[in-house]
Amino acid sequence: LMNIVCDLGFLMYPVAGPLAYIKSQYTVPLEGYLWTSIGEYLRQNWQFVGGTIPSPHCANATVMWLAAYRFYRPAFWALAPVILSLYASTVYCRYHYITDSVTGIAAALLVWTIAPTLRNAWNGVIGSFKSPGDSAT
Repeated sequence: LMNIVCDLGFLMYPVAGPLAYIKSQYTVPLEGYLWTSIGEYLRQNWQFVGGTIPSPHCANATVMWLAAYRFYRPAFWALAPVILSLYASTVYCRYHYITDSVTGIAAALLVWTIAPTLRNAWNGVIGSFKSPGDSAT
């Protein structure tokens, strides 16, 4: 569900990432050895213009973090530095604007809130269909 919401965001707000619009502002190259090489390869060969808002990186990480908080609190604390670093790195590594990351977190909170209602509605629809062998006699 989270990825569908992000994909709808890409369609409604086709915003290109920072390197597409303000590449001239990035005069200092990122240095991260192998990781920088992998990131640049992905950016040049896999990234498409118009897929930044909301940030699916931040959105999916937030959903995982909320699930950890709800179902297994030690995992929430263990994931805290990873998730917080991911939030910062999406902007630092020039994949997203800060607004993309904030919007991704907000979208995750919205999906987390409405998902139980959607699940219950879906179960109600599915439950209303009876197979031929289920009829009471």
